[in-house]
Order: sequence, then C-alpha cells, then structure tokens
Amino acid sequence: NKGFNILIVFFALLYVLCHLATLEISPLPWFDETFMLNITLNYIETGKYIFSITPPFESGHSDALIYGPLYFLLSSSVLKVFGVGLFQYRIVGVFFAFIALTFVYLISKKNKLLVLGLLALDPLFVAASHSGRMDTMALALALGAVYLFFKSNEKDNYGLLLLVGVLSGLTLLTTPRAFVSLFGIGFLLLLNVFRYRTKKSIYKAIVWGIPVVVLYGIWVISAFGSIKGLFAYYNSLDTTGFVRFFTIKIVTTQKPLILVLIITLIWGVLSKKKAFFTDRNIVYLSSIFIFYLLIFDTGIYSVLILPYFYFLIIDNLPSLYKRSELVFKLLFLFNLAFFLSKETILLLEKKQRNHADIVEFVTNNIPKGARIVGDEMYYYAAVENKSEFQYYHLYKTIQKRFDYQKNIFNYQYVILSKRFEGTIIERLYVGDSYEKVATFKSDKMNLPLKLKIFYPSMY
Repeated sequence: NKGFNILIVFFALLYVLCHLATLEISPLPWFDETFMLNITLNYIETGKYIFSITPPFESGHSDALIYGPLYFLLSSSVLKVFGVGLFQYRIVGVFFAFIALTFVYLISKKNKLLVLGLLALDPLFVAASHSGRMDTMALALALGAVYLFFKSNEKDNYGLLLLVGVLSGLTLLTTPRAFVSLFGIGFLLLLNVFRYRTKKSIYKAIVWGIPVVVLYGIWVISAFGSIKGLFAYYNSLDTTGFVRFFTIKIVTTQKPLILVLIITLIWGVLSKKKAFFTDRNIVYLSSIFIFYLLIFDTGIYSVLILPYFYFLIIDNLPSLYKRSELVFKLLFLFNLAFFLSKETILLLEKKQRNHADIVEFVTNNIPKGARIVGDEMYYYAAVENKSEFQYYHLYKTIQKRFDYQKNIFNYQYVILSKRFEGTIIERLYVGDSYEKVATFKSDKMNLPLKLKIFYPSMY
C-alpha cells in the first residue's frame, strides 16, 4: 500500500544518508585502499598501472597488473573531476554497492525486501562498500550477469546471454578474483552440455564464453603481450596471495549466517535429495564451493559470494521449516543491531576521526614535495601535501625495505605511529639521526566498545 511504500523509501534514504555520513570516517585509511589509490594516481599521471608506495618487486618492476583495468579507469575519472579525497575515492564503492543491492532485489524469487534488507545491513557488505577496493564494483557487475542469465534461461534468449557474457568479461576486468561470482554460470552451462547433449546447450555455452574470452583476451594481450607473458608476470611477483587450497577464514560477524546456511543445505539435501539442486541452487552453491576451494580470504573477499548465502537460505528454508520467518527475523535483528551500534559509535567519534586534522598536521609540518615514509594512515595527507610516500612496514623484509628507502627513495621525513614505537622500525628509520619536528595529539574518545569488523582498522 501507499503508506508502506513511503516507509520503505524513507528507510532507504536514511540508509543512504548513513553511508554518506560515515564514508570519510570509516574505515580509517588502510593498506588495500591506499595501495589502490596509489595505482589510480599513478595511472592519472603516467597512464600506467604501477605502484610507487612500496619498493619494486624483487624482479625490479612495479607493474600492478594482477587487477584488471576497469576500476582504475573509473576511479581515476572520478578523481580527475572531483579531486583526491577519502569521500571522492570511496564513493565509487558505495555507488556500486547500491547497484549490487538493486540486482539482489531483482534476482530474489521470494521475500525480495527481506533479502535486500539482510544484505544491505550485513556487516561485511557495509564494510566492503567503504573499503576503497573494487569488490562491490565486481559484485554489481557479476550480479547483473546472474540476473540476466536467469532471464535468458527463462526465455532462451541468446541476445541476453551474449550480454551476460559481456558483463562477465567486465567483471573479470574489474578483478580476476571475481571469477568466483561468475563460476556458477559457467558451471551450469557446462553441466547442461553434458546433461542434455544438445546443440542448444552447446550454443549457449559458446555464446556466453565468446565475449568473456574476447574482453579478457584484449586485456591479456595489451597488458602482458601473450598468455605466456601473463604467466611470466605472475611468476615474477613476490607473492600473489590469490590461491591457497581450502584456506577458510570466516569473519566473526558472519558466523550466525554461515550456521543457518549449513543447516539449510544439509536439511535441504537430506529432505529433497536431487530435487534440491535446481538451476539457481547450482549457480549459488558452485560459486561458494569454488571460492572456499581456491581463494585465500583475508576477510573481505567473501563479499563476492555473500548474496548467494542469503539467496540459498531465503529460497529454500521456508519449504523445510514452518517457522522459518523466526530465523529470518533473528538474522535481520542481528544485522540491524550491529549496523545501528556501529553507526552510533562512528557518529560519536566523528570529531575524533576527522581526517582533515591529519592532513593539516602533515601539511603544516612537512614541506611540500618532501619524501615521506610512514604507515597507511598518512597517505591521503601526503598526497594532499604533494609528497612522495612509501610504507615503512609493508612488503619485502624490513632490512630490504629500509635499504631501498634510505639509499634509493632517499626518505626525508618519518611519520611514526604509536603502534611502531619501540619496534625495529623506529630503531632503523628514526634512530639517533632524526630530530622530532612535531607530535600529533588527538582528543580521541576512549569508548568501551570497539566494533572490529575484520581488521583492527576496519571498524
């Protein structure tokens, strides 16, 4: 009814405002975000996908080609128009989070608003939206592909299936790790080839596969020169952190969801047997399986399969358990309570988290263009100061990093965070030869509760 629709619009606007109000203060600047920003800024300046925030790889190059180009092309365009800042860089992820939610609503067969609300409030999804990474962009493109794939199956529409292939190719060009979000599509198409052994099933697989191969193939040729060059590049990396078989890490806030999913799957298979494996369930399950088989998850990557958890539960639990609505309400209340608690704490700490204070501190005490080493918290401030910047605590061994930054990078200023006081980093980089220029002091609240999502800096 009209009143209900107005209420939904009101809460949707409130949700958007919560994201915008906390976008600059959560998370605190962290490694992945600043590393991606560094690549983006280098692309703006040089037209190349390179990093300069750490010493080069052992092989001597600084090419950041393990990601696709799409995210950097888009984020660089945003920064060219609106300038560099926390809000400007992170808004790309938030925008695509909203696109992903739109496709979740369209894909859902049952309880559309419930699935939408559960994912929108999910702690991992909210954190990923602000992360400064490309995951929500890849997820939005992948969910668009899944939505059109189901539509094309309903109508045997080859035009739609071709578009599914295009979106799949664009997903991989955002980050190849997102193949896990698409795996279910490819698996079902291949399964149907062997299951039905018809020309139509073969044609469908080919129609989907051609744009995927062509789009990603263009990137491989332009970036690496050949497939051989692709493998040579990966072999030249110090580490990819990409594939480790069955290395499962479950974020604490996801444990209730995972528990309900496991119960649903076991109950569904035992009750329905083969009938449980519908096309939709096969797409969702195979993507989840390949993710946990191949991806070394540091905590955030599972957002690429997160909607599939909710689809499997909402689509299947009602037919297995008469009181499923109670389970849904408990999951929703858990996500809502966490979301509201986190937003409340962030807004209470907004003044203390004001990154403009850090920028002012750096720009007032370090000459423009100076070469700085520090941790990720200070990268945006260094950019504002037009300074060159490198991490003093990430990549290579401490000694190799220090030797490079002292003799080649030739650092001039050290910004030492409290967490590194008394460590080898302070002894190497500061020692007795540097004099203290200034100390940053903050009136940060000592609140009793810290909501740590999956890294210390991501609350």
